[in-house]
Amino acid sequence: GTNGYITFTRGDTSARLSAAALAVDGARIAPVWADLNANKGGIYYHRLDGRHVITWNSLPEASGGKNKFQAVLYDDGRIAFVFPDPYRVNFVGADRKVKENPPIAYEKVRVDDAVKKWHREERERPQMAMRYSRGGGSSMEMMKRPYTEPTEWPEFLPPYLGQVFFGSDNLLWIPRTTVPGKPTTFDIIDGQGKVFERVELPPRTKLVGFGAKTLYIVRLDDDDLQYLQRHPLPTTARP
Repeated sequence: GTNGYITFTRGDTSARLSAAALAVDGARIAPVWADLNANKGGIYYHRLDGRHVITWNSLPEASGGKNKFQAVLYDDGRIAFVFPDPYRVNFVGADRKVKENPPIAYEKVRVDDAVKKWHREERERPQMAMRYSRGGGSSMEMMKRPYTEPTEWPEFLPPYLGQVFFGSDNLLWIPRTTVPGKPTTFDIIDGQGKVFERVELPPRTKLVGFGAKTLYIVRLDDDDLQYLQRHPLPTTARP
């Protein structure tokens, strides 16, 4: 649904916000229950290994303000709700009991000229893409993506950007927003919604998955070629 909930039998774009309508009009999960404008911002769905990830990105609310939040539904019945303002993580167990956790303290990153420059360069960075010809042939090329400068910048970046993961350690890994040029940092969240540990990845790498006691990252070289690497989980983050 467009108004901050996930439906299971059919979509719903109505602006009905009454509790009665929510209770009887089809099964759904409501991370944020509000009148959102889906014509601005975006709603994204990804099916990943063992989980479904739904992201509401900068959707304006009818009463003012914008909403950015994410729901992660796991095949074993767990659900994680990650909220940026205030930054916190709530869990729903396989028994359907909701665990509401306190906000997580973090250092805000102000949107200054360095952040805007980093944002522009990241969006304009050429990426490998497949080009198809009319004759049926294809080739791989580095292509530069078009970039449109935002008309309005927030005062601060949100506390996290990108995909969240449940690791094989049963802890939630959240990619934190950092100052440009700093390593990618993950908050590792325990079942109480607290930061269990913070982990920094090597420069020009990204987390892509987990093994039993390992994590997998992709490293980019100076030519933007990708290399898959395997590393042991941090000792303190193992179950």
